[in-house]
Amino acid sequence: MTEPVSQYSSPDGAAGDRLQRLAAYAPALRGLADIWIETAPLRGSGTADPYVMGSGVPRLTQAALEFVQMLYDAGWILNDFDWAGWIDSDGERFWNTPATVIGASEDDLAKLLTALVRQDRFVEGTLQEAFANDVFLVAAERAQSL
Repeated sequence: MTEPVSQYSSPDGAAGDRLQRLAAYAPALRGLADIWIETAPLRGSGTADPYVMGSGVPRLTQAALEFVQMLYDAGWILNDFDWAGWIDSDGERFWNTPATVIGASEDDLAKLLTALVRQDRFVEGTLQEAFANDVFLVAAERAQSL
């Protein structure tokens, strides 16, 4: 599967070094939450006002889905990895305090990104929270410095 090409894809849109592909997203991840999360209207409500309780539900945008697909395509999502166990042990510092990602190794980044994507399958909203709390931004900035 090839990486979707969008304005948020890596500059050449081709497969390459996973650090470069993650780092390429840093500019788009800086302070632009509406690019990654949108509010979809509830069925029959006709409105999706994020400031009116019950008027809509947050969901990932197409750009966010492309970002997650890039994580898979670039090899950031690990197979045969006990991500749930990692969150409760070594990964707890990254999971609970995203600012610590600044000192993460490439291996730590892969584990964190895997845990976020996998956790979202069981706890809907994990990825939305990661976008909103700049976890992906900090990871992309760390990838720039590695």
